[in-house]
Amino acid sequence: MVNTRPLNGVACRARVHLSKGVGLNLEIDSLYQDEKRQKQEVWLMRHFRGILVLLLLSGSCGDQQNQVAVPLTQPLATYSCPSPFRYNSNTQLCETSSEALGPFTRAMMRKCQDNGGGEGCSKDRWDLEFARNLRGSGDCPYGATAKDGLCIEGAQAYGPFTLEHVIACRTKSGGLACNSTRWERDFAFQTLPRDAFTFPLSGPALANYTEEPRNFGSCRDNCTRRHAAADLYAQTGTLVRSIGAGEVIDFYEFYLGTYALVVDYGDFIVRYGEITEELPQGIRVGAQVKQGQAIAYVGRLIGLSQDMVHFERFAGWEQGPLTNRENYPYQRRKDLVDPTLDLIAWKYPK
Repeated sequence: MVNTRPLNGVACRARVHLSKGVGLNLEIDSLYQDEKRQKQEVWLMRHFRGILVLLLLSGSCGDQQNQVAVPLTQPLATYSCPSPFRYNSNTQLCETSSEALGPFTRAMMRKCQDNGGGEGCSKDRWDLEFARNLRGSGDCPYGATAKDGLCIEGAQAYGPFTLEHVIACRTKSGGLACNSTRWERDFAFQTLPRDAFTFPLSGPALANYTEEPRNFGSCRDNCTRRHAAADLYAQTGTLVRSIGAGEVIDFYEFYLGTYALVVDYGDFIVRYGEITEELPQGIRVGAQVKQGQAIAYVGRLIGLSQDMVHFERFAGWEQGPLTNRENYPYQRRKDLVDPTLDLIAWKYPK
């Protein structure tokens, strides 16, 4: 038990339970009962080598963030299960002494029906031994395929999810769904660790890209359409750098005399818009690029006083051109994703 007291005097209490082979379970209690401030953000940062948990408590536990370092005697398990379930590293399920927690894959549910499970196959809690047998011993439950640390079946991703994924889910306002073991596939890919990528400029943009008119979703043409990117203001000729390792898949004329470069990063696609026709040496369609590599230059927009990188991100599950004038309000492909939280989290390339 760890008791904390933020600067405003509101008390908070955090419990950390650690048991070998089961995992870390974190519970946060607020002693401040105010219905208007029920939302509580819990940030958990894991430091493997130092074996340290750092809790940042905010929201209903006070306006000021309060940090509590909790030293532990062994490395942390990485998976999260809602109470009263505990993660079992041997079976890779969230379990109690008698039940396993779903939702379960469609393939497991069909197998359940084949084994006479009846109506119980559609429920989120199964008999423990029955669930273990149907899950199988692979890295992913029966019917799902592993991809970049996630277990994918169709349009769904299945857990248990890592603490990093759950934290990212909460920052994206996933709400109670963050406690589930089944998420939408595209949303789950947005929760991948962000340290695998870096900011597309060597330093900060010249203006705040989270505010109008630069932010994703801001009004265009009297709000008849919405902005499909985050605009990163920069001087003409500024180097644009690849956010990660990927492959250049397209390059073409874009907007007001500028061009666009499209890079496939495996789990998602980025369009770097409003760049120059000239590209750094070696950058062409089919080129493999590295994280932080110079891949473009900020272009000159004809008729406008400010130049920028027009940064668009797509989840990658849709096919066809990235621009779709018939798909309102963004006039983009259906797998368009808001890149703002990622841009905020990504560090500047070295």
